Amino acid sequence: MVLIMCPKTGRAADASNSAPSSPTVSLTLADSVRMAMSHNYNLKYYQGAKEKSYWALQQTKAGKGITVTYDYTGERYKPTSSNHYTNYFDNQVEASVTVYSKKIDAEIEEAKQDLQYADLDVTAVRQQLKGTVISDYFSALEYRNEFKISQDTIKNYQDHLNFVQAEFTQGLVAKTDVLSSQVNLANEQDTFIQSRNNYNNAIAALNNDIGLAHDTPLILTDAFGYLPYSLTLEECLQYALSHRPELAQYEAKKKGAIAEIAEAKSGKFPTVKLGAGQEWYDYQKVSGFNNGNWFVELTASFTLFDSGLVNAEIRQSKYNLDMVTNQADAERDSVLLEVREDYLSMKEAAQRIKTDQVTIQQAKENFSIESVRYSVGAGTNLDVLDAILSLNTAQVNYTEALYDYNNYKAKLEVAMGVPVV
Repeated sequence: MVLIMCPKTGRAADASNSAPSSPTVSLTLADSVRMAMSHNYNLKYYQGAKEKSYWALQQTKAGKGITVTYDYTGERYKPTSSNHYTNYFDNQVEASVTVYSKKIDAEIEEAKQDLQYADLDVTAVRQQLKGTVISDYFSALEYRNEFKISQDTIKNYQDHLNFVQAEFTQGLVAKTDVLSSQVNLANEQDTFIQSRNNYNNAIAALNNDIGLAHDTPLILTDAFGYLPYSLTLEECLQYALSHRPELAQYEAKKKGAIAEIAEAKSGKFPTVKLGAGQEWYDYQKVSGFNNGNWFVELTASFTLFDSGLVNAEIRQSKYNLDMVTNQADAERDSVLLEVREDYLSMKEAAQRIKTDQVTIQQAKENFSIESVRYSVGAGTNLDVLDAILSLNTAQVNYTEALYDYNNYKAKLEVAMGVPVV
């Protein structure tokens, strides 16, 4: 729970602006990521899809396994040339296996690539979920810092207003100094209210990521930090080409498309099955086990004429491979562009961090100077109000730069395909 000072009453208040209905939870960034991996419904969906693909592969492989069947027949019939009824009871057990089928081989390969694609889906969703959690965690930190900055700014405006009102009471300053100071204070109080609402929404979003009730109060124990990123842009691009799961998925899709061509071509080849069995039969007893014989059979099936069906399927499959290849090339370009944009945005934010650190020190010094100058009658009220605003702007800019740096760093790692550990 984050306690803040109410800008109007000066009393301590919860940042959520309402009584919490759930116990407060203390969270590090690592805790948040771990909880999201365990509770996120979208991730569970893709994990289920992966399991479904696994069993689809097992189902397809069963097409080349041994099948054992048992049939029982019991019948009573009357030949047209006879006045007597005849009974016939038959038991048959047969084992069969497909010894040659290009179609089943191709279907198995397609199912393998589908499973690989589903596995990479889980990897991609895990990476994206980690990026989302980090972004939402940092958003909450950013808004928490911003309403703390707004608190400090309100205090500066209030202290200055108190001084101006005392000076006005003694007839030392004009009424306009009081009014302008009051307006600036009221405007910052509005900013404070907006920052508090932004924080509450960010906490709700983070709770949604990690599977907690949206109104659960959180204590975020991690803070913004700045650690220079060691990899070069070229190293990031090369890493993405080797590790981004979406690119690996297109390799699986291309292999699947090649297997689809082989499946289409299988229509030009025979399917061969081998079978063996035992039969028992009887004309009197219902059990049908009085007589018996065994058999072995080899069957081959082949389509002699199909009106061009197989050729049409082959052409469709080849065009599908071309389409997948083009999509893979487009995805590669998109990934490289995403890495480049995130990397450059991260570097730009790093430069702003350094600049804003200096600006804050200068703004603090300027505010101190202008406050003293006004107190001795050497400066104007506008100079002090501008100094307060400049300090506020510098502090907000620094907070935003820290957020941007850490957020783009997280997005860069997602774009590169850095594994979730």
